[in-house]
Amino acid sequence: MKTKMAAGSSVTRSEDRRLLTGKGRFAEDVVLDRQAYAAMVRSPHAHARILSIDTEAALDMPGVLAVLTANDWEADGLGGLFSFANFLPVPLLRPDGKPFETQLRKPLAGDRVRFVGEAVAVVVAETAPQAVDAAELVLVDYEELVAAANLMTATDDGAPLVREDVPNNTIFVHEFGDGPATEAAFQRAPHVVKARLHNTRVHANPLEPRSINAQHDAARDHFTIWGGTQH
Repeated sequence: MKTKMAAGSSVTRSEDRRLLTGKGRFAEDVVLDRQAYAAMVRSPHAHARILSIDTEAALDMPGVLAVLTANDWEADGLGGLFSFANFLPVPLLRPDGKPFETQLRKPLAGDRVRFVGEAVAVVVAETAPQAVDAAELVLVDYEELVAAANLMTATDDGAPLVREDVPNNTIFVHEFGDGPATEAAFQRAPHVVKARLHNTRVHANPLEPRSINAQHDAARDHFTIWGGTQH
């Protein structure tokens, strides 16, 4: 049955009864045969060079199956992950006007970390507690670097660079609309007001962190993935 909604009216939620009566399904509710668990080792620094990663103590912990770093990812030749730029309806340009070439990110930092919480290693173990305990024993030697922490000054000359190949930390320019017509409208306007607006942080707050559970069927070379994501 389809219901026509008036503009501006509230949309009735349909999922609450299932969630409030304990019948919701989360990634952790999916328990597979011989399932393993992963815990990430994350950077405490906003910007730092990775000098070394010592995984020996973590590998000796009970139940640990593997401790993987960016070197393992590179050795397997897995390349980069998809970029959000692939989903934008308009082309992206570099500040010099040339087409922006997407550079795919790696899931684990290799030579440097560029934000607090960036993953530098992943521990795989037989249980979730074992993975978390072992992750705490991975020793990462960092050389802390100056971070570009202020958005208003990050593009200034001389600001710390997040990436050395991106001058002034401006990786691309995203523009749409009629630029000349907009400028002409401002020129004709009897008054022009400039204002700086400070918005509060907008952040998703899911009931379950964005966890993923996956099963590989080797016979078909097929993955089944359970996860609470937006895609």
